[in-house]
Amino acid sequence: MIRHYFRMSCFCLGLLVGIQIPGFLDQFAKRVEAQLHQAETSLQGFRQTAGRHFSGDLDALVQHYRQSQDKVFREDANSIQLLVSEQKHLANEWKIVQQGQFALLWHLLVMPPVPLLQATLQQYSYIVLLNPAALVWGIGVAILFAAWLDMLITLLLRGIGIFRHSPKSTQPPSPPPPPW
Repeated sequence: MIRHYFRMSCFCLGLLVGIQIPGFLDQFAKRVEAQLHQAETSLQGFRQTAGRHFSGDLDALVQHYRQSQDKVFREDANSIQLLVSEQKHLANEWKIVQQGQFALLWHLLVMPPVPLLQATLQQYSYIVLLNPAALVWGIGVAILFAAWLDMLITLLLRGIGIFRHSPKSTQPPSPPPPPW
């Protein structure tokens, strides 16, 4: 009986964890979108200058700054290059966000953008979404978690000899009755 309560508790824990996945992905997407907007706003003046003098090529503008005789311009080239790199990185992250929840989750598990992920985790507020996507994630994770934990505990208990099936009878089956 305790084992059944334990299974139900594991299922509920998995459900609560699974329901968090769409909320976390949503908050991550909003962070990427906000930082991308901020990066594009920061580059707006430089884009205008690059448009007027370098056919819109920001890399050419940075190169021009690096080759300048003015020390201030040479030092600012690194700052502009940092802004350009950050904007490109965020634009790539935004493309991944647009591919959907499974692609984004896979990306965060396999190749996480560590600063964005850490910032999202630090600011994450636990929520219980009650929309179809959250319910599907919740039930899916709950079933997988409960089944995995149940198998693990069963294997451990069998391994130490606490939970075993009763052995089958070693006596040979009795012969069939005579046909008369």
